[in-house]
Amino acid sequence: MANTNSTEKVGFFTRVGRGIAKFWRNYISEMKKVVWMPKNDVVKNTVLVVVTVLVFSVAIALVDITFSEIINGIAGLIG
Repeated sequence: MANTNSTEKVGFFTRVGRGIAKFWRNYISEMKKVVWMPKNDVVKNTVLVVVTVLVFSVAIALVDITFSEIINGIAGLIG
């Protein structure tokens, strides 16, 4: 039978297991405190982010193509 003395050395896996259990208890406790946004707000914000990323992607692509053509034109004049 294991000795429950406070001076007993606790094994590595026991400490890790206790740490993991404590993490999940704290995690679940904190997640219960979160106030979630309504679904329609989440959808609206997600669409806004996707549209913004697409617009900036197209703008960057156009700038990249323009500068590539300018550089290729200059290179064609030189060589």
